[in-house]
Amino acid sequence: MTVRSLVRRCLAGAALLGGVVTVPVVLVLVAGWPLPTRMPDWARVATAFRQGDLPAAAVVKALACLVWVCWAQFAAAVVWEFIAQMRHPHDPPAQHQPPLVARSVHRKVGRMVAFVLSAGVAVATTPTPTLVQRHLGVAAAAAAPSPAPVATPHEASSSGQAVWVVAKGDAVWDIARIALGDGGRSTEILELNPTVVPRRLPIGARLVLPTDAVVPADRRAPSAAPAPVARTTAPAPDSAHVIYLPADTITVEVGDNLWTLAASRLDAADGPDRQPAGAEIAGYLTETIDANTIPSGNPSLIHPGERYTFPAIGTPPQADTTAVPTVVPSSEQPSADLPPSESPTTAATQPAAVPAPTPVMTTVNMSTATSTAPGSPASGSAPAPASVTDDADNSVVGEVIAGLSGAVVLAGGLLVAYRRRRQHASRLGTAVLHRPLPKRQHQIVDELVRSADVPLVRWANHELAVLMARLAPSDVSGTPLAMELSADHGIELLWDTPQAVAPAPWEAADGGWAWRLLYDPDHQIPNEPAIAPLAGMVSIGTRDGNQLLLNLEAFGTVALTGDSARAENLARAMVLELGSSAQLATATCSVVGLAVEADEHLWRVEHTTAEQAARQLTAQQTGYRKLLHDSGLPTAFHTRLGDPFDREVHVVVLDTEASTLVDSEFIEPNLGAALVMLGDPTGVATSIRVADDGSAVLEPLGVAFTAAGVSLTDASDIAELLDEVDSPAIGFDSDHELPDVFALPAPAEDDQLGETAEFDDEPAGNPSFVVRLLGRPRIDGVAELGPLEISIITFLACNGGSATPEQVIDAVWNGRLIERGTFLNRLTKTRRAAPGVLQSRSSGTRRLALGPGVTTDLELLERAFRNAAHASTGEAIEHLRAGLAYVDGVPFDSPNLDWPHNQQHHAHASTLIEHAALMLVDLALDIGDIATARFACQQGLIGLPLNEPLYCARMRVEAAAGHPNGIREAYRDLVRGLSGLDEGLGTYQPDPNTSRLYEQLLTASKLRPTG
Repeated sequence: MTVRSLVRRCLAGAALLGGVVTVPVVLVLVAGWPLPTRMPDWARVATAFRQGDLPAAAVVKALACLVWVCWAQFAAAVVWEFIAQMRHPHDPPAQHQPPLVARSVHRKVGRMVAFVLSAGVAVATTPTPTLVQRHLGVAAAAAAPSPAPVATPHEASSSGQAVWVVAKGDAVWDIARIALGDGGRSTEILELNPTVVPRRLPIGARLVLPTDAVVPADRRAPSAAPAPVARTTAPAPDSAHVIYLPADTITVEVGDNLWTLAASRLDAADGPDRQPAGAEIAGYLTETIDANTIPSGNPSLIHPGERYTFPAIGTPPQADTTAVPTVVPSSEQPSADLPPSESPTTAATQPAAVPAPTPVMTTVNMSTATSTAPGSPASGSAPAPASVTDDADNSVVGEVIAGLSGAVVLAGGLLVAYRRRRQHASRLGTAVLHRPLPKRQHQIVDELVRSADVPLVRWANHELAVLMARLAPSDVSGTPLAMELSADHGIELLWDTPQAVAPAPWEAADGGWAWRLLYDPDHQIPNEPAIAPLAGMVSIGTRDGNQLLLNLEAFGTVALTGDSARAENLARAMVLELGSSAQLATATCSVVGLAVEADEHLWRVEHTTAEQAARQLTAQQTGYRKLLHDSGLPTAFHTRLGDPFDREVHVVVLDTEASTLVDSEFIEPNLGAALVMLGDPTGVATSIRVADDGSAVLEPLGVAFTAAGVSLTDASDIAELLDEVDSPAIGFDSDHELPDVFALPAPAEDDQLGETAEFDDEPAGNPSFVVRLLGRPRIDGVAELGPLEISIITFLACNGGSATPEQVIDAVWNGRLIERGTFLNRLTKTRRAAPGVLQSRSSGTRRLALGPGVTTDLELLERAFRNAAHASTGEAIEHLRAGLAYVDGVPFDSPNLDWPHNQQHHAHASTLIEHAALMLVDLALDIGDIATARFACQQGLIGLPLNEPLYCARMRVEAAAGHPNGIREAYRDLVRGLSGLDEGLGTYQPDPNTSRLYEQLLTASKLRPTG
């Protein structure tokens, strides 16, 4: 037992003792007997209340009665839990609370009692991979060219420690009692197996025991080296351990649940030396649930006596249909060149290897309009996506997958850049949003969506900004060197010197060398990203499934060595990430010699000469030296603490030839600049050696990882994608003729249900819930839902009100594999926070459906728009005013949502806003209603900022009102808005048609007679 565990358990025991014993003693000493010893005079009591003259003793005794009641609940819960856990302290707390005890008290006391009795030792902390393994300056990991898997205690069992193979019904206390002779030594078992959850010992798991353990024969592991408790890869197809298990019907017994039953069958199928991974169990459990009707409707709630059919596992052996070979005469026997073991007879009768079962849960291409399970027809009533032309290269984009999978920040940055430029292109009219992409570019967008994790990166940027804003320069003495980031483990920040105290909720680890924070996907993040405090942080690859990022400013100089092509790919990825992403870093980048291609669309990146780059570095560091001298602070990093002021880092990237022209020795670390050099220059602070297979080592930390990289071919493909967005958009007539209202994208036919989602001209009563899509997605009157729950409801609403679980997962989680329990928990949370929004699934159907009376503001606007087309002018104006009133922002205004863009919902909503606003302007001007026409322009521009057809309409409205200054103000607003798209570089200017209309209206207003 560690000192930390002992201290924590002592504190928990003291709390229990204090609550059970100390509280009654204090109450007796302070208040004595708290209840009245005789009947009070109620008239005097009433008078005392009216006059506010309550005796102090009465108040004290009343409070004492309240404390006695609380103590009684606490004591009852403690006794209840001790009885429940005395024999098996590693079993979970009691399922039900004792009588008259609040559930919250029961749960907290249960955890405390479990901890005191050793149940909480292994679950108190979540094991996470550490970036710091040794003191700075010593190799932190083996310097092998490829990262080796982290050894687990189970793999170390060959050193003489005994191994216990868990069977059904085993508990840690029982294992310690049988193998060690003392159940109290269960703590030793838990410390040797930190990844094991004692309350849910999986059948077949291997527990490493102390060397003096005696393991019974029926619990001993095979003589071969034991496998880890959990494996992360599926068994090989030719695994000799995988057998065929036919379908079976199992009767539920007390203590059973579907997860453990599914795990037991998989464990029996893949042999004694393997244990099914969580993803395999989840996939098989999904098959099982789909094959059964669960009486309770909840897979987690089954009862003894119920019978469930479990599907077959594996492939049944094929019957041998090969004809028996004819016995040939001796003169025709096989020649001596054919080994006896491969004679025709034996070859014909050799059974084929049975392939291993594969996980059921699969990912689906996000380019489809509505993601479906493999083999099932598309369904839903979402607008169809823009068609994909076949005039481009049809080859699959393979290298983009490999390059972007090692750089989540890069993929997210490129995706956001693409979305942003697409919105900029739509300023001339929303018709451009429906323009189809060539097939290859459509594949690239699809790969960007799958590789990116925008919510994770935004969360990390926000948490780092909050952390650094709370820190004063005197709070930390060091500088962050590197960072690991993943959805499973959150953030791990590596420091150059130990920082022993981390502000909550951060946790200092490894003696203060690292700070950690677990990922919270439900945390609300502002739409406007905070300024990144670690301005030089950039991705370099992945390690143990985590994104590995390096703070270039902290090192000053970085050399990329090894295989020249891989090193160039890594440098190119770093340039593209710094240029495209405003998350985690705020840097400008100068490139000398290295071909990048897509950087021409990224204003933070420029190509220059070696001499100019050297001057930029000198000027940047000179400015920071003066700032540090004036402020008295030690590093550029400390100037950003507690201050949201945007102080950028300038990064220069040199190719091999240019690296010989710039002296790296004058670059100081932590001074606002960094130099990345290809080749093997001398005098650099750190180096990354990349092998030809992509494995790499970061020195002097000695961290082995898999390097990120973008090849020149992939960069060219990305550049073509951005060129496609920037190509001339569909022009528009400044006078604007309203198109046919029925030319809007029609809802797609639901093939699975065999019906079309027809438009209902009249609403069927007032909706019970309105899902807001024309702005920030939300549900009116419901504030407790997190981003994932909102995304689920939003997707269902856009998919005709229903979808399969696979469709929802593919859309909301971008096709990533998640556990079924995670998905079910999100559905449960949604139903609790917003009763009636999401229906409970009925027996016999797998589709999720919204409740009756749930609609969207997009549907209400579309209904108003279509009704206006068939109404009189006055009625049409009322319809359009009511519909446009729902617009309070850009449609689907959430950076976490990709599927509205992939499935054309965003384009559909944008088109509807533009057409509805322009129709209302025309109708209002026809009857001289200037106020309504201005309202139409205002609402349209709220949903479509910088939409030039709407600015032209705004100028026409001001001209009709006889306000030349209003015309000028509208045009100036457009020019100012366009200049902000490229940081004032002048790339975006009003369309010539817009400028021509401005001059015509202004001239006409000057010629108009006054009075």
